[in-house]
Amino acid sequence: GAGLSASEDEDVLTGMISALQTKKLARKAPKKFTDHTAKVRYVKELVQKRQAAREAGDWAMSDTLRTELKQMGVHLQDQKNGPSGWRFQDGSTKVEATPLPKKRVREQEDDANFGPCTPAGPAGKSSKKSKKMTRKQRVGKR
Repeated sequence: GAGLSASEDEDVLTGMISALQTKKLARKAPKKFTDHTAKVRYVKELVQKRQAAREAGDWAMSDTLRTELKQMGVHLQDQKNGPSGWRFQDGSTKVEATPLPKKRVREQEDDANFGPCTPAGPAGKSSKKSKKMTRKQRVGKR
């Protein structure tokens, strides 16, 4: 009987490998994310993998990744000559959150640097305000 040519054998094997990779990818996909930043990072990773698959002509993998992204609520906009654009369909941001700076915890040593406060200012020092005379005091000195 007539067999497949070498290039047809290679095409069949490439398709089988792609199908196996796709199945493996589908099993590894996380269903829930701890926070929005984790989801954004994962989406960016899938978009990059999909772009690489498109550039390599691996349309089965590209389609599988598109489907997975769609199931996650991601809309892809393919460009003719460049990477695909994407956005979340619910309008949520695709920017990774940056952690807030940690609040400075004041150490007990800081407390030792400050003396007791009085209305006149720190211990033993008078403030400029206390040196000023009131109008009544100035009028009385005349």
